[in-house]
Amino acid sequence: MLTLDSENILVGKIDNNSTNQFYVRKLNVKQGEIWYARAYLIYEDSDGNVITTYSKVTSKGQI
Repeated sequence: MLTLDSENILVGKIDNNSTNQFYVRKLNVKQGEIWYARAYLIYEDSDGNVITTYSKVTSKGQI
């Protein structure tokens, strides 16, 4: 399962003043490499607990 604790991950970040949309682009991908991506959200609830939630879908790309 792909999480923020997985090895060799790249993390994207969005500013609070954005359009609430963002994308991550990976350059210099070599022939035969496989890349996986999954959306996540880190937030603090009203009790002060920091919670990480992940999308159900993991995308896979291969060159």
